[in-house]
Amino acid sequence: MKIGLQLLGALALSAALLGVQGYDAMARFERDTPRAEVRQVPKGQAAELGDARWRLLKIERMAKQPENLAPGTVMVQIDLEGTPLNEKGVFYTTTPPYYYMGDSSGRTWMALTWKAPEKLTPGTPARFTLISSVPKDVAGQVELLLWPNEYFGVREQGPALRFDR
Repeated sequence: MKIGLQLLGALALSAALLGVQGYDAMARFERDTPRAEVRQVPKGQAAELGDARWRLLKIERMAKQPENLAPGTVMVQIDLEGTPLNEKGVFYTTTPPYYYMGDSSGRTWMALTWKAPEKLTPGTPARFTLISSVPKDVAGQVELLLWPNEYFGVREQGPALRFDR
């Protein structure tokens, strides 16, 4: 009986220790992980994110659609203007921001850099051309979401911009 109580006590203490450690790890994760802070950018306006100022120029269906698209989808082209604010902003040519196309229901589709400027200079605007495959029924409604880098974009954490059409 005495040994059984000791084993039961040891199991209870072990379970309590694991529970406290798990709670502590979760609390630290939530404290250290920035929440998504998506700012809405009015049509035609520019907004700062990271080390650059960004402005959406246009979103439109590509004139020539690729033949290998999934049924019910279309390819859209997105023209985005980026102006580096300092020397750190010139690296967006080699490590571009992370882009998504999103609709009002919360669905997202990845957008990829199709053409990027060869060189960026602080204070000088440059054009980035992106492409994305989206469903036909929302092609005229999708909006661009811009994250400062891939790390935050994939995790949807930290500051981001959502451009009105």
